[in-house]
Amino acid sequence: MAGQSSFIQKVFYEISLEGRPDLWQDDEDSQEKNIDRIQFLATFDKTGYKPQLDQAKSTTRKNNMLAKALKEKGNKSYGGGDNIEAMNLYNQALCYSSCEPGGEYSVILANRSALWAELGEHELVVADVDQAIESGYPDKMVFKLQERRSKSRLALKNFEKALEDVSLASENLTNSNLDEAKQKAKSKELIKLKTLIEKEIKSGMKNGVEKSDKIRVSFKKENAKFPSFSDAVQFKFGEGRGRYAVASREIKIGELIAIETPFVSLVDKEYSKSHCWNCLICTKSPIPCEACSGVVYCSKECRQSANDTYHRYECLYTDVLYQAHLGAWHLAFRALTSRPWSFFKDNIDQFLNHNEKSGVDNDDIYKSEDIMSFNNLVTHNGMGGKQAPELMMQAHVVVFLLRLLAKMKYAGNENDKLELDEEQVLVGRVLHHFMRGAFYNTHEITEIEKTGNKWEDNKIQRIGRVTNSSLALINHSCDPNYRRVSDGITTYGFACKPIGKGKEINDLYCKPFASAPLPDRQRYLQKYNFQCACPACTNNWPDMAGLPSSLEGLPPKLYCQPPNKIDAQVKRIERAEDNFTKVSNKSDSTPTEIVNSISTVLEEVHKLVRQPHQMIVYWENHLHQALLNAHSAKVHTINSGNSLVTWPMEI
Repeated sequence: MAGQSSFIQKVFYEISLEGRPDLWQDDEDSQEKNIDRIQFLATFDKTGYKPQLDQAKSTTRKNNMLAKALKEKGNKSYGGGDNIEAMNLYNQALCYSSCEPGGEYSVILANRSALWAELGEHELVVADVDQAIESGYPDKMVFKLQERRSKSRLALKNFEKALEDVSLASENLTNSNLDEAKQKAKSKELIKLKTLIEKEIKSGMKNGVEKSDKIRVSFKKENAKFPSFSDAVQFKFGEGRGRYAVASREIKIGELIAIETPFVSLVDKEYSKSHCWNCLICTKSPIPCEACSGVVYCSKECRQSANDTYHRYECLYTDVLYQAHLGAWHLAFRALTSRPWSFFKDNIDQFLNHNEKSGVDNDDIYKSEDIMSFNNLVTHNGMGGKQAPELMMQAHVVVFLLRLLAKMKYAGNENDKLELDEEQVLVGRVLHHFMRGAFYNTHEITEIEKTGNKWEDNKIQRIGRVTNSSLALINHSCDPNYRRVSDGITTYGFACKPIGKGKEINDLYCKPFASAPLPDRQRYLQKYNFQCACPACTNNWPDMAGLPSSLEGLPPKLYCQPPNKIDAQVKRIERAEDNFTKVSNKSDSTPTEIVNSISTVLEEVHKLVRQPHQMIVYWENHLHQALLNAHSAKVHTINSGNSLVTWPMEI
């Protein structure tokens, strides 16, 4: 956290050991000592962070001159036939343009709608024309947009709306700055368009039906107590292992056992201009924040959701937060600002007291969207042998975030004093706890970039991070029996092994045993404050190259079948593999058929051999790829000259 290249790390080095050497070298991890650290670190001039929090120096301010220049450059690219470069330039111009009525913003949207029309993206034409008109597109030219929208609605078979647009265009034509001759010519064109629409209606052509949302998988039966899981999962508590998940019944390979929308999420910096700031979906037609140039959204609804909660406290500072290199601690800031300070203050006793048995020590429903579920995540307070520098850095980051919150008047009026008042200390205590929770309970969000036409032609790429308050309850194994797939901020969990009733369900916190040696895994897992004792670690299983690959001649303990049934089971595996090959090679095979065919192979393999075996690892990896292909968000990159753009794959 707070990497060495960050300004926070630089200030930390500059003030280290100043003032109170005893505190700088104290590794006591108690609430009182952490409050002392926060209050002490706030007394330094350099931790006021005034240069970094000067809005006048923000790199995400609106810039209308730059927006106009980018728009004009986009027009030139569009005129030269480079649609992709024009699209990139229009998108950048929108981000920098302020949203005053009649300004560049509405014109840029109008220009982008023309590009969408040329590309045949009629739904996007309608959306951009709607926004352009709402944003005050000049009355003298609005007939052009209404005509364009009419043509797109005709293409979408939305005839009634298309007719309305023709009528509007005809009315507004009289207000245009066209001379009389050009008005007459355009009027004739609009009459022809109206006639064409009416002809389509008379022919019996039905109005188009709006596309439905992407089909989501769902549980056959939801868990009544833990709604993010199926009825196949239950939770227990054990000293030294915390809350953990077990199977309440037999779970089959490929079975969906978890669906969660996280409490907080954050897109990685390199995807912040191509993916929605709120839902992390790749957006083809980004909508910028109305007050800063730092983020984009997939829809006005996502923009409003962000503005109503957390974004009001980070707007114009998203670049500073990225430059701080906060890692998972950024999620803690997002969690805090998801609610007004008055909410925390009214419920402060609950937030200063944490129950890490929540969900298993009472009958309450454990909901991911409940902030108390986030508040009660494991934090390892007072554990793990944290060193004094780490404890001081955590407190230092709290001070930085408190400065930002004060700048944005989160807990009252802006406070320029270095020393923290009682209210700020209280905010800092909640924030410090949230930072601990986020650090130990963060999942990556990924998507796949299609690199070819085959189902397995995928490149997995991380696009952000989330805290899933429910999925975070699942413990680790270096040989997991459950794998995660992301679609935007939604995470799906599938069984990748047969899981017997009463068996623990395990996630993967590091690389699996087959691709990383034991010392590397154990070194990485130290951050989670536990020593992994899974079978792969206890028995020091070899990596993929050292695993047995044959199904014959294995030690008896690796077989699940008596010797006289091994040959018959090998033949069943071969038949399942042949079926997978046929399904995989068929051009019209559905993603579900591919998943099912791989699951069948794995089921047959598990009937014959136990881990560690190369075939189990191989087919589990195949299953994960097939699940990604079936359920993950997908994007593809389009190249054009010197420009490229990443767009979501059509469903």
